[in-house]
Formats: sequence, C-alpha cells, structure tokens
Amino acid sequence: MLTISVVSFLSGCDNNPFDNKPFNQQAWLENPLNKSKDKNARLEMSENLLKNHLQIGMTSQQTRKLLGKPDFVNSNCGDKNSCDNYYLGEYIFLLTFDSTSKLIKKEIVSI
Repeated sequence: MLTISVVSFLSGCDNNPFDNKPFNQQAWLENPLNKSKDKNARLEMSENLLKNHLQIGMTSQQTRKLLGKPDFVNSNCGDKNSCDNYYLGEYIFLLTFDSTSKLIKKEIVSI
C-alpha cells in the first residue's frame, strides 16, 4: 500500500503529482469524483490538506463539513473501523475513523 511517506518523497521530485497547492475548500467541493488518471484540483491540494487542515482526533462530521460527502465509504476498514474515500485520479485520499468516529489515520493511497 502506498502511503503518505510516498507523498513526502515525491515532494522533492519534479514530477510531484500532489503539487502542494494550498487547500481551497470551494475548489475541492467543485471538483468531485474523478477516476481518470489526469491531474485534478483535488490531487494538487491533497498534500497541503493532509499537513495543514486535517488533524488526528477530528470527527467524521468535521472532516465531511470540510471536504463534503465522500466518494465512497467503507464501513469495515481494518479492525472494523470506517473509512471515507475521496478519489484523486489514480490515488485515493483515505480517512480512517475509529468506532467513536474520530479520525485515526489520514493517507493517500495508490489505486
């Protein structure tokens, strides 16, 4: 599984697909589901979103207020946790919540 460590590695590369553009909630909400391999606005903001806007311990309600409805919800995501999935083209922005709906893990994974 490709995790945030790859995002950090790619930050120093010229071909960084994540671009570290500042997170803009309006742009995120206006660019929903994109399963193509083309670069999209959500992908370009994802690294900044991970680092600066999503905090471990936030509730699923807080993250959904920020990001909108997930593209897909997995109700049994490792150890019976739930995961919100937001498509980023060839990656998924994956948020894992514990049984009390608190954010316990945030990562970008390759599809």
